[in-house]
Amino acid sequence: MNAYGHLKRYGVRKKKDEVTDVEVRGDGVVSASGKLWDLRAGEAKKGWERSFYASGDGRACAYGEDGGLAVVRSDGSRVPLAFPEPPSALKSGGVFWVGDFIVARDHYAKPWIVMNAQTGAVVGRLTAQRKDTSIGYCPSVFDPHDGATLLFCDREGVQRVRASDAKLEDVLAAPDGIRLVACAITGGGDFVLLERPTKADAEFDTSQDAVVVRDARGREKARLTSGRPPFQVKRLGERILLTDAAGFAILDDGLCELIRVPFVDDDTFARTIPLPSGREWIAIGGFSQWDHYGDVALGSASSGAAPAKTKSAPAKSAPAKKPAAKKPAAKKPAKGR
Repeated sequence: MNAYGHLKRYGVRKKKDEVTDVEVRGDGVVSASGKLWDLRAGEAKKGWERSFYASGDGRACAYGEDGGLAVVRSDGSRVPLAFPEPPSALKSGGVFWVGDFIVARDHYAKPWIVMNAQTGAVVGRLTAQRKDTSIGYCPSVFDPHDGATLLFCDREGVQRVRASDAKLEDVLAAPDGIRLVACAITGGGDFVLLERPTKADAEFDTSQDAVVVRDARGREKARLTSGRPPFQVKRLGERILLTDAAGFAILDDGLCELIRVPFVDDDTFARTIPLPSGREWIAIGGFSQWDHYGDVALGSASSGAAPAKTKSAPAKSAPAKKPAAKKPAAKKPAKGR
């Protein structure tokens, strides 16, 4: 069993509403704040990184001289993307690479678009896409980075993206009286679902959330009986990465807790990003800083990471040092003496 812990914190603590975009570029390499970061060395590489919306195989997007968006291949060649209109909603976490295609949320009120990354042509907008009760459709997306699979999870169920013809196929419906919040897939191919009762969903109540494993027919196979909501669920290699109010937990396909990793401080993270190694993840909080967690053997020599103890309480940030008190100024001698 690997030993997991907090490996390193990156960035500078700023306003709480500033959230940094971190994109995976491969094992041990991510981009953030215009820089490429080598997580093995624990430092930023030299130079400025001008590409974004990266895939894990060396492709990325960048602006061309005409201001339009283009795919930049690993050999440096470019393919202009022929969007029907300038994108208004593109951002990190809303652009996905599926083989030769890009699936992206380019507009707040229209279905997601599929582009051919080889030619730059539009394949079409996703058909059979549902709308939720918010202003626009913003599903939880599961991407195993296998170049073929992309799942959309909304309140009503799970749909699979067929990028070649821009279609969505229903693969799993939400159980009666339940709304789905997020999904992932286990190493064995079952669905890991974050479920919420319909009434609680209408009241934005996360206290009744449950993490459940279901097979392709929707039959329950396992249910998490521990943990404190709110939850997040992601796949971490052949395991499941759970985030709850107490920290991170690595689970098996039966939702049995294998390892518990506490937060480095009490800032509940807004988003987690597993890396391809299946042994590490990035945690992005409500500030502009982000953290690297994972197998302590993957940390940089300067990280000082230690194995996390299963029963340990979340560690707190070191309190800021108070400025040293100024010494009172010496009294001047009275006149006439």
